[in-house]
Amino acid sequence: MLSHFRILSLLLLMPLFATSQKVVYSKQEIDAYSYDFIKIAGYNENEFFLFQSNLPFENDRDRIGFKSRKYQITCYNNNLTVKWSKKFNPSNDKERIETMAVINGKVVLIKSTFTDKEDKLNVYASPLDDSGKESASPLLLGSIAFDKTSSLDKIKIIASQRNNLFGIIQNEKKQNGMQKLHCIVISSELVTMRQLQFDVPYPEKNFSYENWLLTEAGDFVLEGSFYSKENNEKRKRWDAYKLFVSLNGNEGAVEYAVNKSDIELNGSNIAYDIANKQLVLAGFYTDKTNGKSGIIYATLKTESNDSLKIFRQPIGESTQARMFSGLTIDKSNTGVDNLNIEKIILRNDGGAVLITEMSYVTDYSYYDYFTQNYIRSYEYHFNNAVALSVNADGSIDWDAVLRKDQVSTNDYGKYSSFTIAQTDNEINLVYNTRIDRNNSVAVFRVKNNGTSDTKEFIQPEDRIMIIPFAARQISADELVIPCWNRKKLLMAKIIFNE
Repeated sequence: MLSHFRILSLLLLMPLFATSQKVVYSKQEIDAYSYDFIKIAGYNENEFFLFQSNLPFENDRDRIGFKSRKYQITCYNNNLTVKWSKKFNPSNDKERIETMAVINGKVVLIKSTFTDKEDKLNVYASPLDDSGKESASPLLLGSIAFDKTSSLDKIKIIASQRNNLFGIIQNEKKQNGMQKLHCIVISSELVTMRQLQFDVPYPEKNFSYENWLLTEAGDFVLEGSFYSKENNEKRKRWDAYKLFVSLNGNEGAVEYAVNKSDIELNGSNIAYDIANKQLVLAGFYTDKTNGKSGIIYATLKTESNDSLKIFRQPIGESTQARMFSGLTIDKSNTGVDNLNIEKIILRNDGGAVLITEMSYVTDYSYYDYFTQNYIRSYEYHFNNAVALSVNADGSIDWDAVLRKDQVSTNDYGKYSSFTIAQTDNEINLVYNTRIDRNNSVAVFRVKNNGTSDTKEFIQPEDRIMIIPFAARQISADELVIPCWNRKKLLMAKIIFNE
């Protein structure tokens, strides 16, 4: 679908934007009791799958919660009727459900057990059949050896772009503060293709894992941020981006760095350009000498012993003025420090469209006289979103700005930000306009020449609040997304180009 995102002369004969979006809702409510965390994890030709848990899916570093974690999986037909819904728990005290994924159109539970000596972690795949019944004989995918004094993060699973390969990632935190990464690469047929491991030669306190990537060739990439001083949760800028690239056929990894002494870095993401056979890294920088900001755009050819090509392009004052216009926040929270690249949409010419968003968290404490305790609250801010089309050298071709100001308290920003749906001719950002009872749902539409508009298609009187991060695009013009309708949690389908 990404290959279609290019300028076509045929567009000159078409209306500037599609006329409408159609929304349909499920008649059955989603069971939200004890399952606050929710996401649509995958689909096949006729169905899609809703995953729910009582603990955050993104909490990859927490193995302590295994005993209290609950899972529920619901299979929906494409007409939004429920085919089956089941709860899943470990079958014995030694077994752990690490994570779940949709592989080759079926739900697969990824499980683990320790060996008797407890210096190896055995990893299994347990697929579900068409009725949601779990396999009686899980498949052993591999064993991960680790130091007895180390601690292990919760397993994470990633997919290649075309979902032909899957990477099962295990991070080992050593007693000396260093880290070691393990990955088992499997096919969509649940056959183990390769197993790799490599040391990350930086203390955990100085190095933050940011993004992972698996190519269709089985190459594995880790991208992280390095800071020479001790890391903390509020850190926004970094001294360097680090790439660890493990090509198929190699057990270890080669390290590459975007490291300039005169700049600080933030907000990065990575993607693999299949057409040009290269890894792409994009992020933002701030010049330490003059305070000016810009874009870092780096590429690495994976089929040759090429060096990392790094391009550094400033963002002009007029572009920055558009990016941060309309905001009523403190100036200290504007600028590229709070910009994050949410997605890289690749162009055929080696350039890309960077979908970015300004977001940050503030906290404050107050004394509650009723409980006689100090209470800490967290405010989640999601402000303007910006689509930046950049050329192969990182220079900006065009920009399109969605002006919004989403603020919520103590909800992890659950209803803020946006979800992305790509059609042949448009990038669509779907979002809640307000995080309150007067909310409407809107779409910000961007053409491939940078032309954009905004349209509200669900009105305040409909009393709908979508959950953007839980959404999934299931076809060229269909997006499914959980939403609240007053006190009912429903499944919705948004059909574009109606």
